Amino acid sequence: MRILHVKRHARPVGGAETYLLSLMEHQARSGDEPALLHADLEPELPGGVAHRRFEPGPAGERWVDAIAPDVIHVHDDFLPPALEGRLQHSYPLVRFLHDFGAVCAAGFHYFRDGSVCTRAHGPLCLPNLVVRGCAHRLDLRPPVAQYSRNSRRLPLVRSAVVTVASEYMRSVVVANGVPLERCHVVPYFVERPVSPPAFPAGREIAFLGRLVAGKGLDLLIRALAERPEAWSRLAVVGDGWDRERCEELTRQAGLRSKVEFLGWLPGDETSALLRRAALLAVPSRWPEPFGIVGLEAMAQARPVVATARGAIPEWLEHERTGLLADSEDARAFAGAIASLLDRPDRAEAMGLEGWRRVARFSAPAHLERLDAVYRETMGSPIPVPAAAGAHR
Repeated sequence: MRILHVKRHARPVGGAETYLLSLMEHQARSGDEPALLHADLEPELPGGVAHRRFEPGPAGERWVDAIAPDVIHVHDDFLPPALEGRLQHSYPLVRFLHDFGAVCAAGFHYFRDGSVCTRAHGPLCLPNLVVRGCAHRLDLRPPVAQYSRNSRRLPLVRSAVVTVASEYMRSVVVANGVPLERCHVVPYFVERPVSPPAFPAGREIAFLGRLVAGKGLDLLIRALAERPEAWSRLAVVGDGWDRERCEELTRQAGLRSKVEFLGWLPGDETSALLRRAALLAVPSRWPEPFGIVGLEAMAQARPVVATARGAIPEWLEHERTGLLADSEDARAFAGAIASLLDRPDRAEAMGLEGWRRVARFSAPAHLERLDAVYRETMGSPIPVPAAAGAHR
């Protein structure tokens, strides 16, 4: 099957991009022919994957037609709506909504006071950017522009076959007008070692993710400042516009010698870092569309301490594979972390249970479900297998 993916970035700059690069590699191994249309000046792609940087004009469209894809899989909204409409009219097309970008002008889906937005896209989104602070920024021009783009693009989304990674995201997408029967849950996948890695003797904590306010690294820093004696080191993997503020918070809390900002790391180095850590912290404020970093930790037999936001409870079972804590209570989050670091036997047991359960989130299971969605879109449907669940 010839599969054309469409994604702005062609490098591992976040969970969705890392997922797509791994997906194309697995599709190529299974005999498919994946290709990528992107907007990246410095692509980092698996060998053998055809790709082209999109430029407005007929040349890019001719390249798509020359590939003659059996199905197009769109992963974000960087293409002009008119071109997206032509592609959707000309080829079987699936949309993977990895986040809230297509249905939320600000892209965060939560308000200034921390409460989660439950509104569908509509006129009230614009005043709420200010009244309820869901823009999370002073410059309102980007979210206002995104609101206009979403208003133009949502009719295309509503008429397409859509994939999402969680039941939570499915509820958001259906609330925005996509028919339930055309919205399929296809959870992400991770690679799991054949046997669980040994549990470490230290008290190191890992954080993986973009350094933006919604990911809550500042909450984690405040939490760790509550109990500095409970932990030895925090390794921060990721980057983003909130990094400078978080580094300053670390200095103000007197923790600079114990917190290391590492930027983005290759996958093998990230896995090695998780094996050194006693737990992964996921202090998200925004409602996570999935939270694949949690599966990455579980694959390395490490427990997760996280906020109960969005889809996180779909893969993290409280007191079985980790702990769920309040999203704005730094003291409670600190207590949850300390309770595992003080009881390594308990943390190890949770990590082993996570390693066992994450086997359901495998690449073969993911490819099977995605292939069924592709074939349904192409007009030769086969039953879409049930989505994996962590709580079994």
